[in-house]
Amino acid sequence: FLASAGNLTIGHRYQEMMDLINETLSDISYVIPDYDGSGYDILGFVWFQGFSDMIDDRKVAEYDINLRNLLDDVRKDLNMSDLPITIGELGMMGI
Repeated sequence: FLASAGNLTIGHRYQEMMDLINETLSDISYVIPDYDGSGYDILGFVWFQGFSDMIDDRKVAEYDINLRNLLDDVRKDLNMSDLPITIGELGMMGI
């Protein structure tokens, strides 16, 4: 999930995520069959961090800037500069 705000290449997982978001928003009735087409509001974005960035020293050192870039890019790509974001952390082996 490399983000672009730091002049890095956009990772393919980020692009897949944004494609899925845009695909879903373009056909909401596919995931919400009773949707009446009256519009929608995006109220927030939830990011669950896994553990793969915790097992590589280089990734640990770059985590802060990569996360900031990810959040900046999501807000930019959704055209929502004030989008609320919640970050959760997935555990590993009970941690």
